[in-house]
Amino acid sequence: MSIQSINQKSIINNIDD
Repeated sequence: MSIQSINQKSIINNIDD
C-alpha cells in the first residue's frame, strides 16, 4: 500500500465526517 493511497483514504474519511 503506497503512502499516496493511504493519504487519499484519509482525505476521503475527512470529507465523509
